[in-house]
Amino acid sequence: LDKRLLARATIAESGELVGDNRTWRMANAAIHLAAHPQSILFGADPSCRFDQEKCKEKFPQMGENPLSPLVQQGIFISWPYYVTLAILFISPVFGRKYIVSFAFGALLLQRPYMVGIGYSLIGLLVVATTIEGIVADRYGGRFLVAANKYGASIIAGHT
Repeated sequence: LDKRLLARATIAESGELVGDNRTWRMANAAIHLAAHPQSILFGADPSCRFDQEKCKEKFPQMGENPLSPLVQQGIFISWPYYVTLAILFISPVFGRKYIVSFAFGALLLQRPYMVGIGYSLIGLLVVATTIEGIVADRYGGRFLVAANKYGASIIAGHT
């Protein structure tokens, strides 16, 4: 196990990790954001949201890193990704059992695909479970979740 795990952490003569293809993509994204601050709001170009092949032709590769949603889509579309990361990274403050939520957040740093339906549903499940656990730990039985014809509502004062 150690041999397989540590084999991925081999450092080349140039001082870089062998097989590292994400660091320069993140550097490309940071350089683009510094050169074009308006990309923070709306993304680099509409093609980056709707046609990845055109985006790859116009810009250097900037994908698969924590900055790629911001560069490609702007904060108005990618804000759920960053809110999810914030919740998952803050969750261990509320107890050691939320370290799994933290680890899921670390996985999302590598694959920032929260706009896709599959990752969105899994992310929503983890975030909702984390928040529900934190609220239950913090407030105990003082909140009762009751289903009504409009969905679930939180009723205070019921134990």
